[in-house]
Amino acid sequence: TRPPTPEPTPVDFCSVCGEGREITTPDEEIRLPDGREFTCGELEEAGANGEFNPEVCDIIEDIIEEVCGCSDPTEPPTPPPTRPPTPEPTRAPVDNPNSCSICGNGQGITRPDDIVALPDEEFVSCGDLQED
Repeated sequence: TRPPTPEPTPVDFCSVCGEGREITTPDEEIRLPDGREFTCGELEEAGANGEFNPEVCDIIEDIIEEVCGCSDPTEPPTPPPTRPPTPEPTRAPVDNPNSCSICGNGQGITRPDDIVALPDEEFVSCGDLQED
């Protein structure tokens, strides 16, 4: 039988801006106390890959705060609620005692562009029929 596969050794993750914070200027260059130069993005990547022990990570975090623009992540803005479209106004019923509203007495049409077929006419829109 084979011996059990050993568990992988965990890599020390180093968030160079501090836990839960992120770099906002990844192309800015910074020189570490040992003289090496990196961009902020390179430091962030190296930290994420476990290339710094916890002590070095703490030192880097203190040095890069301002240069690398370390900040709390921002959530995308919530879009404002949208309103349903406002329906087109309808014509008010005519107060002529001899007139007849196609929707019923005192009612206006709400879909003037809909087409209806009448027995003695071809096709006519509700709006045109209301005008007649």
